[in-house]
Amino acid sequence: MRTLALCSLFLVACAAGQPNTATPAKAPSAEPVVAAVPGAPAIQPSDPNTRVEDWEGMRIVVRRRPHAELVTTELVVRGGVAMAEPATLGAEWLGLYTAAGGGTERLPKQGFQSRLARLGSTVEPRVEADGSALEGKSLTAAWPETFDLLTDAFLHPALPASELELQRQRQLHQIRQIEENPDLLLSDLGRRTVFEGTAYAQRALGTTEVVHRLTVEQVRQALERLRGRNRLLLVVVGNVDPDAVISRAKAAFGALPPGSPLPAPVRRPSFTSPRVNAIQRSLPTNYVLAQVPGPSWEDPEFVAGLVSMRILADREFEAIRTKRNLTYAVSAGLVSRQRLPLATLYVTAVDPPTTWRAMQEEVRRLQEEDVEPERLAGAIAELRTRWLMEAESTDGEAQQLAHAELLGGDWRLERRIPDAFPSVTGPQVKQYARHWLKDWQVAVVVDPAKVDLSLFR
Repeated sequence: MRTLALCSLFLVACAAGQPNTATPAKAPSAEPVVAAVPGAPAIQPSDPNTRVEDWEGMRIVVRRRPHAELVTTELVVRGGVAMAEPATLGAEWLGLYTAAGGGTERLPKQGFQSRLARLGSTVEPRVEADGSALEGKSLTAAWPETFDLLTDAFLHPALPASELELQRQRQLHQIRQIEENPDLLLSDLGRRTVFEGTAYAQRALGTTEVVHRLTVEQVRQALERLRGRNRLLLVVVGNVDPDAVISRAKAAFGALPPGSPLPAPVRRPSFTSPRVNAIQRSLPTNYVLAQVPGPSWEDPEFVAGLVSMRILADREFEAIRTKRNLTYAVSAGLVSRQRLPLATLYVTAVDPPTTWRAMQEEVRRLQEEDVEPERLAGAIAELRTRWLMEAESTDGEAQQLAHAELLGGDWRLERRIPDAFPSVTGPQVKQYARHWLKDWQVAVVVDPAKVDLSLFR
């Protein structure tokens, strides 16, 4: 558990500077195929606690939790940056945040917010590179009205000028932070380094130049493009009647058009040699982020990848911080909350040559040596605990179901993945490291007088 704080810091940086890179999920089939995760117990096509319906291109997933007092609703829009217009990139972010905060055509901002407050409910946006969402949370008795408010904000937002400008300034502030914060700058550079030439190289948050000039009409058009039934995924978790949820969803979204075809998923980049991309800054320390594409959610090696990178994170911490005292900030992991996950090595160091060589030695150890049984068991137990803890709340479970469907194409991966952790073996860890952890694509924010960039090639 020692590295959790550092890994959390690194993932926050990734989330802000690289809004969970993007590619659209394929339109769901009538009966999704379950990924072949080795050793996982068989999952039946139906789950007694879960009702799934494919309705005219839209997928609705309802999980009933009989004793839950809160209900979480995730209205997810597939597509992300792969379906954004380059000339108005960032308009989806601006539109959804304005829609959630600015009221609706029927209920202006003050009335909308007052109604939510009286219900004790919230409606919050989330914009990621693979897709966006409006998330509603409510007490069980307040779910019907909360759902109506959420869908009204999505379908009929008021988009008042005052709220649009408020959200624009918040968005521009986040963009400025990327240049001002070395970790965010590093993450942004890392995304562009790995995904150069693909839709993933774009930032869902947009750029200063584009966001400055976005008009209310462009924002309105960006939101209109989200309203196709084939782009929508609705996930509801709580003590709700599935039939009532599905009926209400059909009534809310029945007038929407089918939607234009979703683009093909972005292909995973492949590399045959290491590469380094640098931004020069005179800083007290140097920032390094090495990345390589990893297995996707439906890939048989995905679970082994999560375990392998958890083991590598512990070893890097022990070797770099505990034994050598080279830096306080070092981590490794598989950034998985995106359609194309990335294996990462991250460090800030005054002495990058010594630190980087020591980090690469730990990668070689993972590739060549058998992992200690107790370390393997500990990594498995930690990952499984964290995964299941996330699902203890209705919002955690709803987000897991939404991510499983959006990123892996099958809501059942939400349960199948943690069930597969105990089946990961030492040889699978070694095989993962040999297969995936090579040809690192390295982003660095450095003082050029102190670092020879050939070190990373």
